[in-house]
Formats: sequence, structure tokens, C-alpha cells
Amino acid sequence: MQNKKCVFFDRDGVINKRIIDSYVTKQSEFEINLDILPILKFCDDNNFLKIIITNQQGIGKSMMNEMDLESVHNFMNNILLENQISTFDDIYFASELKNTEPFRRKPSPKMLLEAMKKYDLQKQDCILIGDSKSDIDSAVNADIMSIFYSIIEYEEANFSSQNTEEILTYLTTNFI
Repeated sequence: MQNKKCVFFDRDGVINKRIIDSYVTKQSEFEINLDILPILKFCDDNNFLKIIITNQQGIGKSMMNEMDLESVHNFMNNILLENQISTFDDIYFASELKNTEPFRRKPSPKMLLEAMKKYDLQKQDCILIGDSKSDIDSAVNADIMSIFYSIIEYEEANFSSQNTEEILTYLTTNFI
């Protein structure tokens, strides 16, 4: 029996459009990134786990609470279902402010390691797609592969691209 594979996704800037200098605090502010849908479908087609790993400092700043976050995530999962894509298998979030304990925020690998333990995942069977250096650094810190979802390159990432077809080719070539 082969090991289960998992694609970890950052949320803001990958799954949905990032609000510059602010946070998605409610459903009306959540705008799905349509370019990511084929990658999510690819995960479904290949029986990969799909797990979100996200920093949500807006909770720590009292701009929203965990119920607001859950509402946004339910809205997001409903959009996936409307597009014939299965919902995320799990969502891990760090709500603390930067540099406060417990330090689970990316670039810490703690959320990734928690998910890997829960789902009995091997490092070589995991990859993270993120749009910030802290995303990629968390993958490096967890010793897993990473894709920097950006038009610029980040040398710490295994691959850098924001092009859906290039990412699908990379996943097919290097992860299946």
C-alpha cells in the first residue's frame, strides 16, 4: 500500500485573493482564486489530502473571532462544492500575533508537523503551496517540498510559479 500524499495550501493569496494590508474577516470579503481550482481538482483526481495551513492574525488583533473564521471557511468549502471539488480535508490556523507564544505561526513548522502526525504523513509525501516567504520557510523547517506561488522566484522553494499549468506539470512530474 502506498503512502497517502498531501498538498498543503496557504489560504490568503493562494486559495483566495489577498486583501492588501487587511484581513478576510467575513464571507463578503472572500474572493476565490479561480486559477487554483484546477490544482484542487488535480488533488482530488489523485486522491491527495488537501489541507490549509494559514496564519490568521486578524483573530489575535480582535478584528474577527474563530466563529467568523469558521464562517469564511464554510463559505470557501461551499464554493469548492459548487465547482465539483471536494472540501478541504482539514484547516490549521494560527491566530496569535507575530512573535507571541505559542509560536505556531508560519514560518514555524508546527502546524505542518501537527497535520503530518494526525494524518500519518511522511515528509516525502508532502508539499506546500504558498505565496509568502514565511510559507516556504515553514515547509523548509518541516523538511517538505514547496511551491512558491508567485511570479518571482524564491531560492528556498523547490519551484516558483503562479501559472496553473506549470504548477500542474511540476506536481505531475515531481510529486506523483
